[in-house]
Amino acid sequence: APYTCCNFGWKWLRMSKPRLTYFKGRGRGESIRYILAEAGVEYEERIITKELLAELRSNGDLLFQQIPLLEIDGMKLIQSGSIVRYLARKYNLEGRTDKEIIDSDMLFEGLRDFLAKFLGYVFQPDKESYIQKVIPMVSRYLSPSENFLKTNNGGKSTGFILGDHISYVDLILLEILEYINEIIPAQLEGYPLLKAFRVRMLERPSMKEFYKKGLHYPLPGDDYAQNVAQVLDWK
Repeated sequence: APYTCCNFGWKWLRMSKPRLTYFKGRGRGESIRYILAEAGVEYEERIITKELLAELRSNGDLLFQQIPLLEIDGMKLIQSGSIVRYLARKYNLEGRTDKEIIDSDMLFEGLRDFLAKFLGYVFQPDKESYIQKVIPMVSRYLSPSENFLKTNNGGKSTGFILGDHISYVDLILLEILEYINEIIPAQLEGYPLLKAFRVRMLERPSMKEFYKKGLHYPLPGDDYAQNVAQVLDWK
């Protein structure tokens, strides 16, 4: 149960569960959900509204006035990339050597660039034209991951990006592969190791539970885009 400590004349609220404040949909909150799910951490979701966003900004809870916001370990964290890395460190989902750490860092930054293309998909008035511009980028971003799987697993359809242990990069990669499978599934045909990797990841007990509980949101539709626009007061 939550408790309050005020030994020094101020209140420090530590919640029993992390709390994620974001939209009711994937967006930049989904990577955080994947990491928490793999770590087996129960968390609360607080759905953002226009009024709540104004309150958080007024209270100084959002360093750059942005969400997602994750409240954990007595801290209020923003910037999805920073949150993902913090959770990876906390729950042993990082690389184990200097080389693994920098490899995962580079892959994460590159994959986040590619992920942004799919996050923007829902907001496009002409989704077909938009995705046709994304398709030529597939090889640029998926080939390195395919090669890492091949190199670190002896060319076999086993293991993870860094070899025999899972890391946060595997979860970000799964998030992207799910988007591709939903929107442009034919683009996975040239990547046999990634196709097998996706199936293997979805068979993990943590991911089965994540999907079964409905914590993994469906592909966002126009209603999600409209809600985001309304909350953020996009004109």
